[in-house]
Amino acid sequence: MRTIFEDVDERNDLEDDGKEKGTRAAFWLVALLSVSVAFGTYYWIAHRKPPEAPVAAVSLNDDSQLNLVINQFSGYVKAGNWDEAQKMISAEGLRRLEVEKKTLRESLLGDRSKEQVSEALLTPSRSRTPSTARLDCAYLFADGETRIIPMTLVEENGRLAINSW
Repeated sequence: MRTIFEDVDERNDLEDDGKEKGTRAAFWLVALLSVSVAFGTYYWIAHRKPPEAPVAAVSLNDDSQLNLVINQFSGYVKAGNWDEAQKMISAEGLRRLEVEKKTLRESLLGDRSKEQVSEALLTPSRSRTPSTARLDCAYLFADGETRIIPMTLVEENGRLAINSW
């Protein structure tokens, strides 16, 4: 036995023109699109390259930066690469070489300029002023003699440069 309500529901189902199916399909499409966008966003965030670290500002108060510059300069001296070592000299240091009319090798090593430096080491001696930093570098020669040369660094054009020795 059927009720009036069942007849109305059945009549509505028979008279359905497909609008309900279209709506249902649209909802499924929106749901799949939302899941796809969420997954794409997650994948992009999880696999993107991390941002590059900012470049450390040049500072005369940072011992690691000072050590790096002096060790690099000393490495060039030890290897006999005087052209690269001269690129690390400040403008005032280059003027000093012009006034002395000497090469960097002659000015730095003095009477031992003809000999090869066998080792270059930093000493613990350091001093600072607001515009300069002074470090002592020990150069060892093949005959065992050591020459300690004080080097003054300054900040010039956004880099640390050797100003005097």
